[in-house]
Amino acid sequence: MKSFLLNLSRRNKVFILILIDAWIGFFVWFTFGLPLSTYLSSTGKESLIELTLINIDSFIIPVAIAILIFLISGFYKSLVRFKSSGENFWKASIGAGLFGISYILIFISKTDTIQSNFLFIFMIQGILLSSMFLSGITFSREFAKYILGDRHVFHDAAPVIIYGAGSIGSELAQSLYFDKSKKVIAFYDDEADLHGATKQGIPIISNYKALEKLRKKHDNLEIFLAMPSLDSFSRRNIIQKLEKLEVSVRSVPAYHELISDSESLSRMQRLSLEDILPSGRVENSGFEYLDNKTILVTGAGGSIGSELVRQILNNNPKKVILLDISEFNLYQISEESRLVIKDRKASTEISIVIGDVRSKNSILRVFKNNKVDFIFHAAAYKHVPILEEQLNFSAAIENNILGTLNMCEFAISNQVERFVLISTDKAVRPTNIMGATKRMAEIICQAFNALDKGSIFSMVRFGNVIDSSGSVIPLFREQISRGGPLTITHQSITRFFMTIPEAASLVLSSAMMAKGGEVFLLDMGEQIKVIELAERMIRLSGRNVSQSPGDGGIEIIDIGLRPGEKLYEELLISGAEEKTSHKKIFKSSEDFYSYNEMISIVDSLKSALAEDDSEKIKSCLKEYVDGYNPTNEKS
Repeated sequence: MKSFLLNLSRRNKVFILILIDAWIGFFVWFTFGLPLSTYLSSTGKESLIELTLINIDSFIIPVAIAILIFLISGFYKSLVRFKSSGENFWKASIGAGLFGISYILIFISKTDTIQSNFLFIFMIQGILLSSMFLSGITFSREFAKYILGDRHVFHDAAPVIIYGAGSIGSELAQSLYFDKSKKVIAFYDDEADLHGATKQGIPIISNYKALEKLRKKHDNLEIFLAMPSLDSFSRRNIIQKLEKLEVSVRSVPAYHELISDSESLSRMQRLSLEDILPSGRVENSGFEYLDNKTILVTGAGGSIGSELVRQILNNNPKKVILLDISEFNLYQISEESRLVIKDRKASTEISIVIGDVRSKNSILRVFKNNKVDFIFHAAAYKHVPILEEQLNFSAAIENNILGTLNMCEFAISNQVERFVLISTDKAVRPTNIMGATKRMAEIICQAFNALDKGSIFSMVRFGNVIDSSGSVIPLFREQISRGGPLTITHQSITRFFMTIPEAASLVLSSAMMAKGGEVFLLDMGEQIKVIELAERMIRLSGRNVSQSPGDGGIEIIDIGLRPGEKLYEELLISGAEEKTSHKKIFKSSEDFYSYNEMISIVDSLKSALAEDDSEKIKSCLKEYVDGYNPTNEKS
């Protein structure tokens, strides 16, 4: 029967609904209207059938009006199986109300004189008819929803607890009702008054012990965090509590934030490390100094470069020039930029340049056609293990040092207002080529600033950013998805971590306060042990950290430090830092070479490059970069 009804055409289904509503109207009219009440109050001279036929017009006209209203208002367009109990309530109420009112009017029209007490009785009878008709319609829809709905639940459906019994949690529960692979067993809400209550037939718990009991009862328990409006601090506190349960946690965005055809519940967001690691407030607007300026971002397709572009676009620049050697990365950020401009209805112009900072011709093309106000130089080779290969020494020198020199020269000759170098914590007492070349890039910027030609040069130094290319975090995610093992390079290795948006925001803030020659340091909080990060990611994926072979957990393996890798990172060379007007930005005054000395060092490096002598390159860097000691690779 169920299959037959579901396979009917939409027109036939509407016809059946009309017949059901007409039958409900007849039953209500017959039972609470004229036929039965007249029969019970009469002497019995007329039969019940005769009374029904005599007064049939007081049924036909009201029910016809009610059904006509239902048709006009679209009441029958709602799909019975999927509608919520409150959907179309007012449409049904209006139809039912007119059913009762028209009944009263028909009855009055048949009577010459009506006493006031009888009129009151007729009105009460009309209200009764409306109420019963509405109740009947509502019951019929709920009954049909129960019968026709898919009530079959797979025995292996994953038990789910929805954290948050608010509107987002309710909507999620309704959606999961049709997902046979999931079964919502409870809501969890911190509101103690809700404990023991139910919502949509699902119990609400607010006691953490009850949560622990459910965890013990269900090995494959999942928790969906349905509180998207929480601030990052509260969100992180909740997640830290859930970590102890060793369950899989998913974060559910607000439904209005889901993008059609690209987001769905089947692709609910996995927790990002921004939910786990502390992060500060992100400012992506309020940088008035960018207003109506032409801004060049090198490495615009990279992790930091692309985020800088996003935040710059929120500050009404005249033009943003995207320079990158990767065509694919440029395409992605340029398309995203155009969408942002369109959405903001801004007049910002986007210029896309496939170019290489090592090539003066590439840079010349940019400055030939533009009066550039600001440069954010994010283009760099930064992957330590790759650059430690001797075959890549030359590429590191050419890109990170000579590329920066080229950009600084063009900045000076074209009277650029501000030049900001994106640097790294690995530039401090470096043990690898990457760090040494970035420290030389800083020295180049400091030397150019000392020329005092009107351009302000500054540098911003910070550590790892979450989810950047080459970061350990995407690697851990991939390893977890394969079932492990997770590889770390040392049990004691620590790293700074910061979100990409926060790092970019602080870069823009530092550029605004630069006077010239500063090395800005971003407060990245405490360094975090990488092994602890790995353990947390494993637990939040719903798995356990392996304690012994064959225990079903994910193993963490120590593979040893890679060439040029440090156990911990530093942000300061001099050991002295100064506060700025921003609580998360400090600055350092560090020694550097004069312009002529810097040029002499660069010439030495160029000579070593020409000879393709990797040892000479190392020796030169060791002589001129403070603290560079490649022999300390394993210290």
